[in-house]
Amino acid sequence: MEGPDISQLQVTDLSVRSKTTAAPLVSNVAFTIRRGEVLGIVGTSGSGKSLTCLAMLGLLEPSLEARGRITIDGRILDLADASAARRLRGNEISLVFQEPRASLNPVRSIGSHFDEVLRRHTSLGSRDRWKRALELLDAVRIPSASSCLGSYSHELSGGQCQRVAIALALASEPKYLIADEPTTALDMTVQAQILDLIDELRTTRGLALILISHDLALVSEVAAYVVVMHEGQVVEAGVLADIAGSPQSAHTSALLAIARRKTSDPTGAMQIGG
Repeated sequence: MEGPDISQLQVTDLSVRSKTTAAPLVSNVAFTIRRGEVLGIVGTSGSGKSLTCLAMLGLLEPSLEARGRITIDGRILDLADASAARRLRGNEISLVFQEPRASLNPVRSIGSHFDEVLRRHTSLGSRDRWKRALELLDAVRIPSASSCLGSYSHELSGGQCQRVAIALALASEPKYLIADEPTTALDMTVQAQILDLIDELRTTRGLALILISHDLALVSEVAAYVVVMHEGQVVEAGVLADIAGSPQSAHTSALLAIARRKTSDPTGAMQIGG
């Protein structure tokens, strides 16, 4: 008889506070995602969705503190211990930031970024690190990967920088990938390409994906489950199709109305959520 499947990440009672004020910025967030699934965390600017994921990885600025716990593949970590959360980063959970250029050091070559990540998270020698970097760039469909490794971020387009950022996030072979507004800084055509790429990599590598966005229409293209946040709290969570059919929150209804306008055909038929 097989034991229970513990290949999942569970967040429980996650809260974020300023060290100088009593009012929480994020309160009692909870969700579960299993390997291979896509979970969308959706909300307008300031809803707390990005703070939630920064807290998960010990990336909060020093003036903020996190409470709660993460259970990852059966192991429990206290989020009050930022160093424990940081140990997850890269090894088991990787993050793709909203602004790709901001995540790349402009005075260092793309190759040096890969070399640093691979030295930190693998035991590969110099030649094998270079080979692995080429493989990762090929996986995200960067043309002329060898030339790219010698380039700097300002020499690449926004879409290429985001592909590099995704490849760097995958370098340590994480089990869980968080993508924080990964297409917002890109034009519409490139947005679709990057979203398709992330979802394809999730499928081929067996990743779980947490997609953070203000855009429910975009999230609906890849996610079956959503967490809707507003003013630091989860106002609704569950299967996207169920929520789209019967939203329980006024904030969710507003996000759905925007999504419907983006995804409806000329007759007004709603495509999101079935």
